[in-house]
Amino acid sequence: MNTLSSNATDSLRVGIIHPGQAPEFIWISNSLQAKQDCVGGYPELWAIDGHVAILCHEEGRLLGIPYTLGLPYNRRITLEDGTSERFVGPILLMGWNEDTGDSESLTDADMAAWTNRLLHPTHPEIRERTNYQRLTRDNRTSTIHLTFDANTHLTDTSARAWARAIARDWGDIQQETRFRVPHFDGWIGSFSCSGHGGYVVITAESRPQWKPFAQAGHLLTGHPGFHDVTSYQFEEDCDWAVLESDLPVLAEMATRKRLQAQSHSAWVTPEQQATAQTALRNPQEFQAILATHRAHIDRKLSSRPL
Repeated sequence: MNTLSSNATDSLRVGIIHPGQAPEFIWISNSLQAKQDCVGGYPELWAIDGHVAILCHEEGRLLGIPYTLGLPYNRRITLEDGTSERFVGPILLMGWNEDTGDSESLTDADMAAWTNRLLHPTHPEIRERTNYQRLTRDNRTSTIHLTFDANTHLTDTSARAWARAIARDWGDIQQETRFRVPHFDGWIGSFSCSGHGGYVVITAESRPQWKPFAQAGHLLTGHPGFHDVTSYQFEEDCDWAVLESDLPVLAEMATRKRLQAQSHSAWVTPEQQATAQTALRNPQEFQAILATHRAHIDRKLSSRPL
């Protein structure tokens, strides 16, 4: 990250890149207001080579979490130091002078290089696949073949394979459910196994409260920032309570799934079946059951060791 400033030039030739789109090269005023208008907030500068920098929304990632404005994922870009950053919302490609910090116009060479480099969504600057080796609970080495799509997201097939490899450490998989949580950049699976079960989350999102559950760091050793996808295991009651508390919509989804299963299960009493069926039809009944479940989450969190 670098300090943003402007020089005496009245206008700048820049590239504006919206999520999922190719760059558009335009002229803008060399003013803070014009740059703010392009990125939707106060601009933050990241150097990506000796003359080109990215401007992004300074609080874009905070706005990209659930239940806020939800700025959409744009793309991952390699920086000057060889690491890479994940950007959300519109970003601005701009020339800059690394000695003075002044804003400058993109040159013709800059535009040609960056149009052909990574900024078009069909030409991502990432490896399309990699092999990830993990240790099972009995210290055996397991290799998972991971693939990435054009927007640098781990494919669903790879995420599921990784999650199932973790769940098999718990025993034979008897049931699994995939949850799609709005505005969450990741794969969430719920597993019931012969030993026990829980959630497995595969994500590139950084959530400090999940750090105790991290089972893997950067996938490409020696290249921090590339494919920084992490797996989290929420096995015990206190563990999954952390996850459902952080993602309330997941708690609602899980509650509805449980009621749907109970409504036609041969393993519950007719009274339990009828209660589940009523709750699925009646929003007030469902909210009452959900409130009871959330109170259970709160009790688990209060009893969780610090």
